[in-house]
Amino acid sequence: MDKPIHEMTSQELFELAKSRKSEEAQIARKEFRDELNSLRQERRDLEKEYKRSISAIEKQIDAIREKMSPDMPIERRRGRSNNGGSISQTVLETLQAAGGQMSTTELHEVLTQAGLDTANLSQTLSYLKRQERVVSPARAVYQLAG
Repeated sequence: MDKPIHEMTSQELFELAKSRKSEEAQIARKEFRDELNSLRQERRDLEKEYKRSISAIEKQIDAIREKMSPDMPIERRRGRSNNGGSISQTVLETLQAAGGQMSTTELHEVLTQAGLDTANLSQTLSYLKRQERVVSPARAVYQLAG
């Protein structure tokens, strides 16, 4: 509109205000979108840095574990059994070999002697119990289900 404001009708002023409001809303949406994209990029960068840091720490942990027990493969030091199965599978195999009941202390000793990390043994036993693969006839005593 090329008219000065004091010569505009009320309808023209209303249309002018409406178009100005629409333009301001578009500008605000663009600013929000830009800020959102900036924050998303910052989050992606932080996630990349986090993954790099975790990887570096894992390498340091593996190096220390290698110094502690160089003849043991890394997979076994991370709670894996000889055949590549999980600690859950090793617990089941140990209970089967025992042929009866075993206490958590006995299981801990057997798994430690096998060179496995037993830090999460109680969680593993709890998981196996929820999966109904083992039962607990007494406190801290486990046997195969069925």
